[in-house]
Amino acid sequence: MSEYHQKVPESFLLFGVSGRVGDAAARAVSKQAPKAKLRLASTKPEKAEKLKKKWPNAEVVVANYEDLPSLDAAFKDIEAIFIITQFGLDEKLAMTNVVTAAKRSANKLLVMIRFTAIFPEFSLNRLPKSLQGSEHGPAFISQPIGKAIMDESLLPVIYLNAGATFIENYKDHAKPIREAGKMIWPSRRVPFILVEDIGEIIANIILSGDVRHFGAFHTMNNGQDRLDLFEAAEIISQVIGKKIEVVASKEAYFKVYTSFMGEAMANRLWEFFQYEKDHEVIWALNDFAERTLGRKPKTLKAWVEENKELFVSGNSQVEGGLVANLKRS
Repeated sequence: MSEYHQKVPESFLLFGVSGRVGDAAARAVSKQAPKAKLRLASTKPEKAEKLKKKWPNAEVVVANYEDLPSLDAAFKDIEAIFIITQFGLDEKLAMTNVVTAAKRSANKLLVMIRFTAIFPEFSLNRLPKSLQGSEHGPAFISQPIGKAIMDESLLPVIYLNAGATFIENYKDHAKPIREAGKMIWPSRRVPFILVEDIGEIIANIILSGDVRHFGAFHTMNNGQDRLDLFEAAEIISQVIGKKIEVVASKEAYFKVYTSFMGEAMANRLWEFFQYEKDHEVIWALNDFAERTLGRKPKTLKAWVEENKELFVSGNSQVEGGLVANLKRS
């Protein structure tokens, strides 16, 4: 063991495994460390029952970030923790409880991964008033509040930030592409990354034992795609051999998506996407994902090639995109 490495964790607590990122992380950890103790935490009893069926060899517990006793029980005898939060959580209370439970867990904690989805190093004071909120707000507002609490704790925390759109979100565009040859969505230039690659990155970092990551804020993207909607549509068009029309107007967006997510959520997303567009120069591609994976991350083009039938006939096993997950949450 070198001066930069500690004992590799043998017991893991993962939150959010009912969601895409948490599920990918759990699968990657269990694949790389099949003999490790796996404890999966869900905030809802009904989701916990589903997790028990899907993960028969894992321990499943009900734990809530806003309920300290449940966290105390979940953290017991755990060496590695994966934290991911959802829209609307009181990050101040939640991360205060996480820190308290971690410090009371008999000093067994070796590493904690905190997943975020925020603009790196950008002042929240520059947000338009319509997007400003409290610790109960969207991730890009609330998660910096939680991060400040984590930073002050001096716990062995590593931040993995999704500075990219998820490639799998493009499943949402498959049906309108098949039926009308259209993509209806706001256009802004952002980096891309595959959720499956994020899961593998989480596992690689948490199993590395490398203490040099403690306190680091790693922004993840695939290092290759930084595209707006028109460029993404051109890539899909080339793969499926069908010209795709991009409709990026506010009117078309609201006509299609308000019925899925409600007017308030649709409006907030539109405002955030406009905010991203106004500040898209902030995003920079990097090689963190490639270095951590030991290979090139998957590109949008490669993913579309693998799931071509999704855009042509509708046949695919890929999980739902952003809209589908918003409907489930």
